Amino acid sequence: MHISETKTIRVFLVDDHKAILWGLEHLVNSAAPRLAVTGTASTCAEMFSALANSAPDVIVLDVDIGGESGLDCLEQLGRQSTARVLMLTGSDDLELHQRAVVRGARGVVHKQESADVILRAI
Repeated sequence: MHISETKTIRVFLVDDHKAILWGLEHLVNSAAPRLAVTGTASTCAEMFSALANSAPDVIVLDVDIGGESGLDCLEQLGRQSTARVLMLTGSDDLELHQRAVVRGARGVVHKQESADVILRAI
């Protein structure tokens, strides 16, 4: 391997909105070969089922997954995966952002941020 070669960051996406999931997948894959989507899910249960086969480096997890809290998935994620978790949210509630980090997320990004900000956060 040349010194200039870098490892591809494997990204797993979790959002209950199909259009958001589609957009995130295309955004991440547009940053190839630096980033690559290894899987997607629309519920925490789907995510946990798929994690073993996808071996992601980063999980982009929506805070609100169709009435289910992404924050509630963080503890189990910490036991089941070594991936770093980036929470994605539409909420401006700073207390919610802080709870995400306290529970194990490496960061929180607002859905209104630019594509460049989201890619840099990943």
